[in-house]
Amino acid sequence: MSFTGQFKYQKSVNYEAYLKLLRLGWFKRKRRIYFLRPPKIVVSAGSEPGSYVISEDNLEDKVIVLGEEHVEVLPNGDKVRAVTVQEGDNCLITRLIKPSEAGIEFRTEFTTLGMMQQVKHLDSDLEATRFFKRC
Repeated sequence: MSFTGQFKYQKSVNYEAYLKLLRLGWFKRKRRIYFLRPPKIVVSAGSEPGSYVISEDNLEDKVIVLGEEHVEVLPNGDKVRAVTVQEGDNCLITRLIKPSEAGIEFRTEFTTLGMMQQVKHLDSDLEATRFFKRC
């Protein structure tokens, strides 16, 4: 399964609860959900094997190399260290490195129709999901 492509936001489930967990106030949560959601995400192959460039509207491009540490920017603006690994043929998992925001995991699954981003807070069992359609 190819991780590369353009993906347009469709809907989210329980995403506001995740933003609340990050201590975003009411106004910032609503603004993030209704006005700042990413209308499009572009994933392209990086310059070296196992690397990807992820572009979201209104954010800087993020370059990840599988298995190597990189910086993730959370919705509350915090920059945290993380490692992304591949699981199976269609899934990327990003784990935040402790002590920052310990216990959060991002799982991104790709299909021929689109992409699903799932956020899991391991300490509280909270799960939030965002769905994107391939363009």
